[in-house]
Amino acid sequence: MLLLLKDHSVLKISENGFCQIRDFDRLPFALRRENITFPDFVEWVSNRSLSVGRSHAKAVLNSLGLSQTNRYAVCLACRGVSLEDAYWIRQEGDERCWKDVNLFHNELSLFLTELALSGENTHQNRGEKMVKSRLFTSEDVSLVTFEEFSLFCEHYGLNPYEQAVNIDSTAYLRMQIGDCLLNNDDRYGQNWGFFMDNHTGKMSCPDYLEEDRWQQVLARARRLMTRQAT
Repeated sequence: MLLLLKDHSVLKISENGFCQIRDFDRLPFALRRENITFPDFVEWVSNRSLSVGRSHAKAVLNSLGLSQTNRYAVCLACRGVSLEDAYWIRQEGDERCWKDVNLFHNELSLFLTELALSGENTHQNRGEKMVKSRLFTSEDVSLVTFEEFSLFCEHYGLNPYEQAVNIDSTAYLRMQIGDCLLNNDDRYGQNWGFFMDNHTGKMSCPDYLEEDRWQQVLARARRLMTRQAT
């Protein structure tokens, strides 16, 4: 079994559970360590699958005949593909390649899409947009959630918040200040993070608040301070 980044092999997992690193610099950050054990791999894979606690998750799993308790098996059945990054899993005998399985170019079943979003399957019009959010990842850029980055930092005895400042202090501090000014209490470890260049494995910090948006936040803060002062 292989863990691949697009068509590039980064980790080989033998039948006996031995994990052979093939490209350390492009491993997922949660697995970026010198010695990867099979339980490490299973945990990482399991965390990629749909949590049964999410809305309509049971309906999706039941429709595919998949286990509601074995997240590792669920992920393997789906080859571990995701729109967060370009990693996927190819088992023995599977002759597919990246272009055949990735979600950036291959449509997700309309049945599953509507079932996941509404819990029902009544959609008839192909091509209709189901969500308005812009996709910020691509075949070239992956998302590394802060939760995953924290696991990496924990392994090496690093403080993830200090490392975030080191990566890009301006972008990180703007995000924190913006959250404070906007009273955003929804900043948890899985809904923000960093970008990874899929060609190099190197990480960068996204512009959480673009300049125009940052100026709007500051203007709002100034208005609030002015009102309080008067």
